[in-house]
Amino acid sequence: MVPALILGILLFTSGTSAFAVVPCDWILQYNPDPDPNANQLRAVWGPSATEVFAVGDYGTILYTSDNGATWAAMTSGLTVNIYGVWGSSAANVFAVGDSGNIRKYDGSTWSAMTSGTTKRLRDLWGSAANNVIAVGEDGTIRKYNGTSWGSMTSGTTLTLQGVWGSSATNIFAVGGAKDGQTGSAIVQKYNGTAWSNILTYTSIPRFHDAWGTSDTNVYVVGEAGTILHTTDGGTNWTAMPVPTGVNTVTLRDIWGTSDSDIFAVGDGPAVPNGSTILHYDGSAWSIMSHPRDDKVVRLHGVWGSDTDNFFAVGEPFIEVDAITKHGTIEHYYGPCPTLISLSSFTATPFSKAVVIEWTTAAEIDNAGFNVYRAESAEGPYLKINEDLIFAQGSSTEGSSYEIVDEGLKNRKTYYYQLEDIDFSGQSTFYGPIKATPRWVYGNK
Repeated sequence: MVPALILGILLFTSGTSAFAVVPCDWILQYNPDPDPNANQLRAVWGPSATEVFAVGDYGTILYTSDNGATWAAMTSGLTVNIYGVWGSSAANVFAVGDSGNIRKYDGSTWSAMTSGTTKRLRDLWGSAANNVIAVGEDGTIRKYNGTSWGSMTSGTTLTLQGVWGSSATNIFAVGGAKDGQTGSAIVQKYNGTAWSNILTYTSIPRFHDAWGTSDTNVYVVGEAGTILHTTDGGTNWTAMPVPTGVNTVTLRDIWGTSDSDIFAVGDGPAVPNGSTILHYDGSAWSIMSHPRDDKVVRLHGVWGSDTDNFFAVGEPFIEVDAITKHGTIEHYYGPCPTLISLSSFTATPFSKAVVIEWTTAAEIDNAGFNVYRAESAEGPYLKINEDLIFAQGSSTEGSSYEIVDEGLKNRKTYYYQLEDIDFSGQSTFYGPIKATPRWVYGNK
């Protein structure tokens, strides 16, 4: 059985059969073709669980049709930075960026649109194909009616960083001072007739994005780890507690599937080192471990189609050659199963035999174990137990296990993997570990 890592999916083969260990947690993905300009990614959005667009610097637009297994670069016709992407379908997608540039994708090609502004556009959102809102610098708001882009009076001259709405008559735009400047964060709201200011927040200079679940239930994120929440449409806002250290983090985007499944992404706790992903489960925000949490990478965008399918994008990471760069894409597949807490896993050699032992501290919904042997670390691995080794532990108490692998050759190294299987058939593998049988005096 040979394990191969394909974008976070472990595929094991043995003979003519194969089975996959379903990926879980955050897995690193990226454009396979490195860009000399490092193609920093700024935003991500998808029309479905499998089709996703990521946009960024130097006109970068990446696309996947297979849920992130492969990414391809698309021709945007731009060399300036793209900051936002949204669509009503896979054949009606909009991207906005520097100098008022707007591009539209019809399912085949990206084409230029006349925006009517030269201001930098930072984000966009729509309720339908004929009602799309783009926001940007100096309070700029443009509206697409299905035919052309027109101007809206925003009620502010501050930079608008993000926009989200629950309907065509209930839209929130957030922002504040320009990057690097001091000032206050703001929330502007559209009621179907006009835009007005509903919050000026003096504690931080800017909010970066908004997201919600209804007309009245909305979250905004910004500087200093700030997350505000309203349940009455913006009349009253409550600052949500965040984990220790997050109050130094700039949170740049937020997206969720429900009030108990929300993700927020941003910088690391000591900018520019690292990046942050937070998750809200309905009761508290927590810091998530992920591949880029200790690297010099900022995450700019997050989007997901369902609880177990989220994407986060951000700044490039540099490979070990210190030259090759890739825009960061991380993919969340849902929490990893916590079937067992493995305390030890050892292989002790004897003459023509190896004793494999393992100990658990706890076992949750665990059906049992299998043990596999190979003659190299890469495999192929063969199962050595005829029947499943039934679980003996519980969620509060572990157990000890042992199996003897006999009929081996002395002075030959063997490799072992341990598999635990839960009651739903989900597998988790441990190892490999190795042992070399040998003749020991007094041991035949």
